[in-house]
Amino acid sequence: MAVTQTLDGRKVPWTRWSILTIIAVVGSCVYGASLALALPNFDLARGAIWITIAAGGGWAALIPALWRTTGVQLRDVFDACLVTMAVGEGVLFLGALTNLALRGALIEPAALNYGIVFASNVAMAAALSGRLRSHGVAPLRTVTLWMLVLNGVGALLFFLLYRVLFAGGVA
Repeated sequence: MAVTQTLDGRKVPWTRWSILTIIAVVGSCVYGASLALALPNFDLARGAIWITIAAGGGWAALIPALWRTTGVQLRDVFDACLVTMAVGEGVLFLGALTNLALRGALIEPAALNYGIVFASNVAMAAALSGRLRSHGVAPLRTVTLWMLVLNGVGALLFFLLYRVLFAGGVA
């Protein structure tokens, strides 16, 4: 007898969520690895680990925060967040291609990559706000939680992991 798993009383779309999770993880790894092409002291593995864990930690904090403060069912929050991550990974994938194409060019790679991450952040915040608006969540609430929780936790993890992976420790 097959067991149907549910979340919030509805069937869990495992195939969809698996594909979106793979896009999020692989996309973060690819972009993080591409930083080795653009920035000094980076290498493929540490760049991939740095971006993926720090960003993933931010999402791990944002999902329950959205669920607990918006009244939206967990399944819908989780789905909206996974779709939003895929949107951001699309922008970061273009950023990775840009890092590859401009490797060695006379540009400021750090500024370029700040711009890439900013563009990804704006695209994701807009996507998440739109998806949660359909569940009655005001965009201002979504963006506020985005900035405080996702970006706050993400920035802390980016800083700590950078110290561990690239600067030889947290002290």
